Amino acid sequence: MAEIELLFKGRCEVDSGKKKGIPARLKDYIAPSKGAKKVPRLTFIVSKGEGTIDPNGVYFAPIIRNDVEEEITISCDDSSVSPITVPVYVNKIEPIFPKNTVILSGGKIQYEIKPGLKIRSRWEIDNFARGKGNIDPNSGMYEAPEVIMSSQIIKIRSIDLNTGEKDETELTLLPIELRASTQPQIRAGENKVQLNIESHNDLLGLDNFSCTIKSDPQVGSVEDGGMYNPPKTVKKIETIEIEAKSKTDQTKKVKISFEVRFPLCPKCKAKETDANGNCPDCGQVLSGVVRGQRCPRCHNIWNGIRCQVCNYPKQKKSIF
Repeated sequence: MAEIELLFKGRCEVDSGKKKGIPARLKDYIAPSKGAKKVPRLTFIVSKGEGTIDPNGVYFAPIIRNDVEEEITISCDDSSVSPITVPVYVNKIEPIFPKNTVILSGGKIQYEIKPGLKIRSRWEIDNFARGKGNIDPNSGMYEAPEVIMSSQIIKIRSIDLNTGEKDETELTLLPIELRASTQPQIRAGENKVQLNIESHNDLLGLDNFSCTIKSDPQVGSVEDGGMYNPPKTVKKIETIEIEAKSKTDQTKKVKISFEVRFPLCPKCKAKETDANGNCPDCGQVLSGVVRGQRCPRCHNIWNGIRCQVCNYPKQKKSIF
């Protein structure tokens, strides 16, 4: 006797908003007469539920927030063949997107309700307290705190304003061990400069990471915690690269690079001097010599205070 046979075994499951084929065939069919069709056509309909199914047996699950059971009825053009009912188990959609995320301190995440769910939400942080960050109750934009001492798991909750139903997702918040930002240029002869390297342990002090100059030659020096000591002078503009490494976790490291340039002219304080300390505008030299000024006695270039050759304006140096 002819019957409709399913071509799969086990439970028919599909996730909310997804599709799934329901393969079936007509088994042991014998045409009642010579003029009849060889194999009658199968017809698929959703007899229970909100999903849809196309003529080829591809089922499209509805977008739902709770698990449901729907039914598909498969029938045949030949009325002598009994129809069958197939239960389809639709797994609920997780309304909140993204789900179970990881974020670093100082970061942001935009939480949303998945399209198709008619939910008007208010957002909140479970057991809200200082150090958990903030979330906009209307937009769902979460902002992590800038500095945390250790990792933590935070629950983000969405409340349906129409039904009061609640959905939650977890957020893993991790501290930034080290972070480097753009470092402005530094000039030779300046005082110590704190480099733009941040650590999540800054509240405990600035010596929780070590620093090493990686560039060659090693111009200046650097202390643990990112304090850079510029050299007194440089022969050319140098590009310095420094690596900072966490003392608590050696795998956490960052690099920062910057230029060490020539000093500014001490006279005009506007122009950068050259490798010899000469100002291109005012002629000032870092040693105190003014270009073109000579000793009235021996005509050697001098600093305007005391000639290093003849000792002018004091008594002339003896050559014996």
